[in-house]
Amino acid sequence: MSSEVRFQTRIHKFSSRPPGYDAARQRENQRRHRARVKGRIAELEAALSSTQSRLIDALSRIDTLTAEVRRLQCALESSPRPPSEPIAFLPNPPLAAASPFSPQPASTAASPSAGNAQPAQQTVAQSKLNELPSQQATRLHCEPGTCSSCTGTADQESAATATATATTRCTSRQLDVRNPRPKPVLTSPDSPPKSSFDDPADDCPLLPPAEAGESTIPCREAYSIIQDRSTPEFDLSVATEWLKPGFRRAPVPGAGCRVQTHVLFAFVDHITSI
Repeated sequence: MSSEVRFQTRIHKFSSRPPGYDAARQRENQRRHRARVKGRIAELEAALSSTQSRLIDALSRIDTLTAEVRRLQCALESSPRPPSEPIAFLPNPPLAAASPFSPQPASTAASPSAGNAQPAQQTVAQSKLNELPSQQATRLHCEPGTCSSCTGTADQESAATATATATTRCTSRQLDVRNPRPKPVLTSPDSPPKSSFDDPADDCPLLPPAEAGESTIPCREAYSIIQDRSTPEFDLSVATEWLKPGFRRAPVPGAGCRVQTHVLFAFVDHITSI
């Protein structure tokens, strides 16, 4: 009896899935995985093929450009070269000739030999100039064309004047050899007054215009650069005299005058090298 009760209380579990379900599910999973792998491989192969084609095109382009560069280099080397033009630098302005009406420049430090020769040259020039009034007074008492001494005196006067002028010019040049001054600019009736250059905001309509391809800079910026590179006690009138050949009128009204760039930087190099 007990065995019958034990048999009746046992629970038997029966699966609702058909036989071989797990094996079929595993095979299906493997099939889907292989399909995903094959698809990924196909995508990578397509990308690789596209990249390789672009690389081949780029290498071909590089070879073409390299051959063109070599051809141009060979043509340049075989062609006759024109003479190279030297870079134009603004030289130091020449010294102005001394005249009785121009102020004498301040003397600078010179060599001992030049210092010994200057007093002697100045003494000779002064003695020649002192003799001129007495000779002119003698000529007043003679009739024109009757005194033979007047002709000789006139020749002596011209020779003495030329000697004194040349001596004074040489002395002035020796004094200014270490302190060159800007090249004086000859004024004409059409040239504007000096006050036009003192105002950087002035258009200076009488000045020549800037040529095509000519490098210029506004005058106000040029003076600002000069003030930055110079000492506080520097006189801007010296810069105006130097820059005067490079001044150009304003391209449009109200823009202010302009100055050539190479003239400006040549002056900046000059004042910074002192």
